[in-house]
Amino acid sequence: MPAPGNIGKKPSASSSSAKPATSKAAKPSAPVTPKKGGPPGNIGKKPSAKPATSPNAVKVEQTTMAVEDRSLRVELEEARMRILELEGELKDALNQQGDEQEQQLEGLRAQLETELGARTELELEMQATQAALDAARNRIE
Repeated sequence: MPAPGNIGKKPSASSSSAKPATSKAAKPSAPVTPKKGGPPGNIGKKPSAKPATSPNAVKVEQTTMAVEDRSLRVELEEARMRILELEGELKDALNQQGDEQEQQLEGLRAQLETELGARTELELEMQATQAALDAARNRIE
């Protein structure tokens, strides 16, 4: 290795080292890192948040979105109408079921009154029979 004062000079043949001298600039000891700005040009740069679009493309996209919006609004309104129809059908079915149950209840009431009337008649007959039986016992005694 040459002495500090001999930097950049060729070593002599009488030097203790037989290796040729190499400059430190030729072989860096640490890897070279690019500057913070990155490579020149667009290489390595992130794209901007909004890609560049033409005004016509923006208008087409806005029109498409408006059509989709209208379409979805129409579908929503149709769904609301169908829900109202189904609610009406459900009310009608419940009313009809209620009417049928009310008719069944009236039929059961009529049947109960008939059975109560028959029971009352049987009780009266039984009382009359008991009275006749008591009268017959009294005559026998």
